[in-house]
Amino acid sequence: MFSHMKPFFELLQEDAKAYGRERLTVSFFITSLFGLNTFSAVFLYRLGSVLIHKGMPWAALAKVISKYNYWWNSCEIRPHARIGPGFHVPHPIGVHIGPISAGRNLIVHQNASLVLKDRRLHHLDPHAFPSFGDNVVVGPNAMVLGGVVIGDDVMIGAGAVVHTDVPAGCRAVGNPARIIPPRTPSIRTDAEGASEKFVAVS
Repeated sequence: MFSHMKPFFELLQEDAKAYGRERLTVSFFITSLFGLNTFSAVFLYRLGSVLIHKGMPWAALAKVISKYNYWWNSCEIRPHARIGPGFHVPHPIGVHIGPISAGRNLIVHQNASLVLKDRRLHHLDPHAFPSFGDNVVVGPNAMVLGGVVIGDDVMIGAGAVVHTDVPAGCRAVGNPARIIPPRTPSIRTDAEGASEKFVAVS
């Protein structure tokens, strides 16, 4: 049962750094457990995720913890979700995250939904839910639907509704979301020809 607790605490440490905490303390754990800080939503998700695959009665406890997170922090983060270190939910109210997969440094803002698109699919099928790379930011009120693939360094704008893949480095904005490619550098020589500068063009 406790063989994976060291990696669990290491993962929590990386998450806490996203909240500006360089060191985990007992008081920080206690306040997180009782929903007295904004780290609580992530802490309770991590606790449930480490228990959900341990069999009974731990899996049942994981579901209770998930419901407690929903009740106390007004968010739902399924313990089946596989989310890398540095997970940050600045304002957990209204956040709904299904059994997604995500890399490092996922940031999810308030009222965002990362969920199924087709309700006929199984609610625990990981292929029916979005997959995220590293360093993805999901803005407030955004929705990412179905088994789409979101690349590294993607920003999903506030209120965007995404149901197509988003390549690395792009932005997704609007409803339905349109993809804005990353800015590409070009070389420009100044008027006197003395130097070359990189300028970004849209």
